[in-house]
Amino acid sequence: VGRVYDSSKRSKNRARGRDGKRISNTRKRLENSLGMDRTALFAALSEYTSPATISRIRGDYFHQRINVLLVTERFHYYYRYRIRGVKRVIFYAPPVHENFYTEFLNYIDSIDNKNGISNTLYTKRDALQLERIVGTKRARQMVDPSTEKSTKMYQFSFE
Repeated sequence: VGRVYDSSKRSKNRARGRDGKRISNTRKRLENSLGMDRTALFAALSEYTSPATISRIRGDYFHQRINVLLVTERFHYYYRYRIRGVKRVIFYAPPVHENFYTEFLNYIDSIDNKNGISNTLYTKRDALQLERIVGTKRARQMVDPSTEKSTKMYQFSFE
């Protein structure tokens, strides 16, 4: 099982924090649904993360000492930090605020990674969020129940 990066160097209870269990469960779901490497070094940023820890994790992610960085939508809403060193963006669900989608896509470093990739996992319950991002007609096609699976993935790549 992969390791959770504890940059705070404090006790295990402090590292788990208020939303540690929720982040741990999200990591397990992402590993299962996307086939992520279970040995990848992993860190998470939420609205409860201290400013010093945020700086440390962002630096470690940029210098590739962390492989996977989980950023909550609430963290982005409150702080709007620029995350450098992003190669791929995976949305566990479409963002509630449609402008967050393009803001996260702008994090992808086009200098180092000529083919940026963004994956978005969604279900039929995410129709309103999808509509804000891709438009009404496309959203209806994407959540159409006549397709074989109820959970789908939308992949966007650009050069």
